[in-house]
Amino acid sequence: MGIEGCMFKSYHLEKKMILKKTNLVVGDNTMISKVTVIHLYGGSFRKKAKIGNYVLIAIPERRVQRPFINKNLYLGIIVTQKQKYNRKNGVYLRFCSNKVLLLTEQKKIVGTRIYGPIALEIKKTNLTRLLAVARKLC
Repeated sequence: MGIEGCMFKSYHLEKKMILKKTNLVVGDNTMISKVTVIHLYGGSFRKKAKIGNYVLIAIPERRVQRPFINKNLYLGIIVTQKQKYNRKNGVYLRFCSNKVLLLTEQKKIVGTRIYGPIALEIKKTNLTRLLAVARKLC
């Protein structure tokens, strides 16, 4: 009974939806492991973000000090999410983690590599540099 209770608690503690104050994994080679969502762009009443949405993120801690990463607030784009995502053809997508990519103010990608797959819905955002760097599109 004790083991089942622990498994039940851990399942409900992990966040699948991307809300404010959600911790996300960075999916590029900027040497930043985790970031926190501060603001969701796309309307004043937006409660959650999904694949392809822009978010304002804060960098609480860094592994290595880099000269090009000198701010604590960055623009980011969601590339994968844990929650099921329904496409128009009836296919559901679910990834292992909530990933975000760092962008500059001119919406250019900060890193030079992207780790892991990203969703095809990113094509709608007109970020050609991101599509050129990405290895796998799901």
